[in-house]
Amino acid sequence: MLPLNPKILLLPYLVIPVSLIIVMVDIFLLNGAVLEFLPKTPYSLTLFLLIFNLPHIVASLLTFADTEYIKSYKKPLSLTFIGALVLSIGVGEIFGDDTMNALFVLMTVYHVLMQQFGLNRKLMGVTPHPLLNLYLITVILIVSFIFAETHFQFLDSIPNYVHIFQLPLICILLAGGIYMVKISNNKIGRHYSIANMLLVLSSFVFYQLGYIFFVVLIVRVVHDLTAFIFYIIHDHNRNKESPKQVLYRLLKPLKVPVIILSPIIALLIAAALTLNISHIGFYPFLIVGYMHYFLESRIWKNGTPHRENIIFLKS
Repeated sequence: MLPLNPKILLLPYLVIPVSLIIVMVDIFLLNGAVLEFLPKTPYSLTLFLLIFNLPHIVASLLTFADTEYIKSYKKPLSLTFIGALVLSIGVGEIFGDDTMNALFVLMTVYHVLMQQFGLNRKLMGVTPHPLLNLYLITVILIVSFIFAETHFQFLDSIPNYVHIFQLPLICILLAGGIYMVKISNNKIGRHYSIANMLLVLSSFVFYQLGYIFFVVLIVRVVHDLTAFIFYIIHDHNRNKESPKQVLYRLLKPLKVPVIILSPIIALLIAAALTLNISHIGFYPFLIVGYMHYFLESRIWKNGTPHRENIIFLKS
């Protein structure tokens, strides 16, 4: 079984220093030319849409194209589909599109942060702790506020005094990040704690400077690439001896390693869906998104079939 080297999980965070350098050069040398040139968010760029967001969701859901997994996850899959259907269509029909979009954005933020900081705790080698929960709540509040205010026009009318709460939240973020570094039981846990603290802090700095493009970019890149690392290694270990996932069985004559096929298949399927969104409609994307969020909160827990196909390299 191919082990997951925790050091690889730090690589997606390189997007943070690269983005910071670009922003600093733009401010001090280019007089904001980059800011003026870039769209408000990366979602306006077709290439970005073809690589990020949907592909990692497709890769996640494709792991269930496996008869043994379908049997093991039969109940969660059914309940997840029903829940996703209700949230995707019911909320929009009852409360309107603005509420539907707001809920999805906030659910996305929650999902992203729970992944990164849940993995953070795993790498630290510590058990859940009230102070760690407070730190996570603080992080969720900071990032949720940033994403909500940058996605929804109605928040422009929020009184200025609300922004006063940002400073104490940032202080808690810094104190919590230092605390996580201090209590980590290993080096990789300390490094990952610093990386996550910088992720949130950089998002806040970019938001304050008006570089919303990089707020979305760094969060999306870190989350999606981290997820892809897990799916690729999982699929490799699960299908190495004999392909169990239906697409890998069909493509077996090509003799292309699963570790290569996994991202390619996900990218191609996601591209086909993205480029045909005008024909498919938006609701199917919401449904698969919610299904992904719900299932991810379950499938990586100890004792699950997914978790059995991931082992961490001891550092």
